Amino acid sequence: MDLRVPVSHVAHLGTRTVNGENGEIRLSSISIEGNWESGIMWPRALPRLMSRPTRYLMLSAKRASRGLGAPFGYAPYPPVIFLVVNNRCNLLCRMCDVGWANLNGQQPGQTDSTFSRNLMTNEQLEIKDWVRLIDDVARFKPLIAITSTEPLLYKDIVELIHHCHKTGLKVQVTTNGFLLERFVEPFLRNRLDILSVSIDGPPDVHDRIRGVKGAFEKAMKAIDQVMKRREGEAPLVEINYTICDLNFDRLVETLSCVKCDRLMFSHLNFVTEEMMKLHNARCKYSVTPSGLREVRLEAVDLDRLWSQIQGVKASQTAFPVKFSPELSRQELEVFYRRPLQFLNGHMRCNAIWSAGQILADGSLTGSTRCFDTARLGNIRQQAFTELWNGPMMREFRKYLRQAGGAFPACSRCCGLF
Repeated sequence: MDLRVPVSHVAHLGTRTVNGENGEIRLSSISIEGNWESGIMWPRALPRLMSRPTRYLMLSAKRASRGLGAPFGYAPYPPVIFLVVNNRCNLLCRMCDVGWANLNGQQPGQTDSTFSRNLMTNEQLEIKDWVRLIDDVARFKPLIAITSTEPLLYKDIVELIHHCHKTGLKVQVTTNGFLLERFVEPFLRNRLDILSVSIDGPPDVHDRIRGVKGAFEKAMKAIDQVMKRREGEAPLVEINYTICDLNFDRLVETLSCVKCDRLMFSHLNFVTEEMMKLHNARCKYSVTPSGLREVRLEAVDLDRLWSQIQGVKASQTAFPVKFSPELSRQELEVFYRRPLQFLNGHMRCNAIWSAGQILADGSLTGSTRCFDTARLGNIRQQAFTELWNGPMMREFRKYLRQAGGAFPACSRCCGLF
């Protein structure tokens, strides 16, 4: 998820590499031409859904890490807050540690990776806790993005959306779409603002990646109903496609298989063994490898992937299509083959300064992909508005800032893109 601010220019780009022996940062340069779009993990329809004061907050948040309060760890209230409302998912996605945990019978609170431990917490908040959060943050009007683990398995999802709207807040729901058909009517009745559905290729490819036969058909059937029955533009329907070794060569074909208001192709977020080792040697918040249990980065043919990217950009579609992050051919090589090397423009974490992230047990953290040992307060014990610039959050921001804005495990995290 990201907010995109297009800037047309000719860019002379540098890339940052962390030296595995001494943590030295080296700069090298590559040049590209074209439309460079930079952003952070915002829902893509966010600008037009926000009031003018909230848009100002959003821009202020993006500049927070360079602002006067940054050395002390202070940040403006975030324009978006991400909620993990439950600790379960119903699919077996190959590129997801939660899917791997499901496949191997791991239970919430017993998983063995950073990402799955963040999402599959042992405890879950009750609806009264989420209502209290919404009431607390309503005055600064953030978008409420309900993204995880699989929100449609959360029994109070409709009540939560209703309460957000009652307090004047916009809502996004991100889902795998498997159960979406049963929520078409309540989502339309409650005027859901943004509906994001994960689709990872044509039917055969999507079902193989998601581990459940018929997953594509169920999701697309529900999307079709939403778009036919909605009044006006709400909800805006997004499709998110995560590129991995099983679908890197099916991007163009997917364009003719889906119906939506916009489509985002996202490069995989991951942490390799090498990234983990260097990170844990340098950072007091440890991590594990992530996103690669059943994915082989070396199996992604970069020439074929580049050809697919160019084919997508040359295609005429009824909806806008973007990539996150936008990469040149040279940067594609860096992204998939040299994961310790940071990409220019994506060298520091934006999320910790500009996006709230609440896990299912109430913990405040940097993002769902952030260090699972970084628990920076809990909304069960203290209000979000107190925690956001409380001692733990400020110390974490300062620690990250003193390290240059990111650690080795951050180089392929969506919090940078």
